Amino acid sequence: MRCSRCSLENPETAKFCSACGVPLQTARAVEGERRVVTILFCDVKGSTTLAESMDPEDWGDIMAGAFRALTGPIERYEGTVARVMGDAVLAYFGAPRAHEDDPERAVLAALEMRRDVGEYSARLRAERGISELPVRIGINSGLAVLGDASGTGIEYTAMGDAVNVAARLQTAAEPGAILIGEATRKQVEPFFELRPLGALEVKGRSAPVAAFEVMSRRAAAMRTRVPFVGRERELGALREALTDVRAGRGRILAIAGDAGIGKSRLIDELRAQWSASGGGPWAEARGQSYGAAQPYHLIRQQILSACGAVEDESADAIRAKVARGLADAELEEGAVEVMLAVLGLVPDPAMSGEELRDAIARITEGLVRRRYREPGVNVFDDLHWSDPASIDLLARLLPLADELPVLFVVAYRPDRESSGWRLRQRAETELPHLWSEQLLGPLSEEESVTLLDELLPGDLLSSGRRTQLLDKAEGNPLFIE
Repeated sequence: MRCSRCSLENPETAKFCSACGVPLQTARAVEGERRVVTILFCDVKGSTTLAESMDPEDWGDIMAGAFRALTGPIERYEGTVARVMGDAVLAYFGAPRAHEDDPERAVLAALEMRRDVGEYSARLRAERGISELPVRIGINSGLAVLGDASGTGIEYTAMGDAVNVAARLQTAAEPGAILIGEATRKQVEPFFELRPLGALEVKGRSAPVAAFEVMSRRAAAMRTRVPFVGRERELGALREALTDVRAGRGRILAIAGDAGIGKSRLIDELRAQWSASGGGPWAEARGQSYGAAQPYHLIRQQILSACGAVEDESADAIRAKVARGLADAELEEGAVEVMLAVLGLVPDPAMSGEELRDAIARITEGLVRRRYREPGVNVFDDLHWSDPASIDLLARLLPLADELPVLFVVAYRPDRESSGWRLRQRAETELPHLWSEQLLGPLSEEESVTLLDELLPGDLLSSGRRTQLLDKAEGNPLFIE
């Protein structure tokens, strides 16, 4: 068997390459594999013209810096850089390692690639007088065949129409634009502001391709408004918690359940009832699978939201918004620098270690105290994906429900190995008078039929097909949807 790294032929029975130690079974596992992936193509517009007027070594140095800016976000979101050539980058999300949110990761990486290359271009302008190097990015999702296209064992690649469409979208993109296909749009639209571009005629494809330009992240996720069915017991618990908070009594409400069972949909219903009863402060942060290794990822979302900033803005823009947002908060001296350190925008903060953690906790607590002088709700969704630092900080904030009219809502999957479950155990033990948990199970057969009828009214499905669909969904609302 040929090694994918050094191309040495090894015996078929070998598990590791005798020359470089690479596991050989990996190459066998991916050869000819069919998998749904998200493909990202990117090129640096204008680099060829720039190369004509420069010494090849200088041009190589400039492009090396550009590639560092481009590949960094791909690696942060656990994509695979498949190829770097000339002025272009090809990356896969979902191969060889798959995540349930690979399309979202690809778009987040694209936004950060555009931002990072923009900042790199600004430095080149200031230092060398070189004009801007805008990027064009195309992203598409779909079924692809993965494996060794050349037969030499030296390249891991994807083939199929989904790959071709991603390449054509990149070619059709204006400088600085990020274009995505219809399959990707269906999965990421709740999280990003998109601009429909209509159907594009692309080279090498008979049918037009629907394209959408990614403008920015949404300030808050726009979840699908699936009809709300059942959950009367859980709704009663929500109403009771809101009544207590309106009366000045803080609470901690936990919502637990498997993927797709309706935790976030129940939070949507909570927000609707909160608004209908008079509204008030509402903050929401969502754990994300790619954020588990990023300290304070969950808390960073609330800082940015409170200051009217989003992560894909430039570092200078975020600094300015955070400084303005915290100016009137009556916090301790140095609070702005500490919050910028949480956001990763202070490379060498004055404090570190335990001192910095204590300052972060004090300042965050001060922000919560200031915001919830009046009744309000603070939501932390998908805690099973949270980073440990955010969980430790949240554990210090939850006791504030004893003093403030705030409803803390925490939602998580019942995974006993996750940070969210650790928080549950701690809060349930230390704050039993504030804590209550709603464990969501599957919808009943009658409720599942009602939801299906709401989603697909009329006689569009045969009775056999309806039975098959409901059997497969097993009462999970997302699976039915």
